[in-house]
Amino acid sequence: MKKRTTFLALVLVMVLGTSVAFGWTHFYNFSKTLGPNETKETGEFYSSSNFVINYTQSVPNTIANSTQVRVIVMKGNTIVTSKTVTGDNVSEKITVSSGAGNYTITFRNLSSYTVNVSGSAMK
Repeated sequence: MKKRTTFLALVLVMVLGTSVAFGWTHFYNFSKTLGPNETKETGEFYSSSNFVINYTQSVPNTIANSTQVRVIVMKGNTIVTSKTVTGDNVSEKITVSSGAGNYTITFRNLSSYTVNVSGSAMK
């Protein structure tokens, strides 16, 4: 009985440790609708370290094929990451490696279609 209890305790620690090690903490969420050629910005948010943006864009009720949105991450007044995402219904992970600070994300719709963008910053 003692061996079984010890074994179960060990398995529990391993499972919890694994889920914590591979889990993401989503600390900032965003969702915007961009009209054709429109630009929108998130509010400012703080990150205590490097992070990843889990980004999704979709084009409602249209088959566009070439929708492009430029995602610009700024720390203060400095652009730290910029990526152009192409596609109607796509998801991207965008890495931001600029350490702790206050950030904003700008979305610039480069197409003539309405685009929904959403996602979260996570670490």
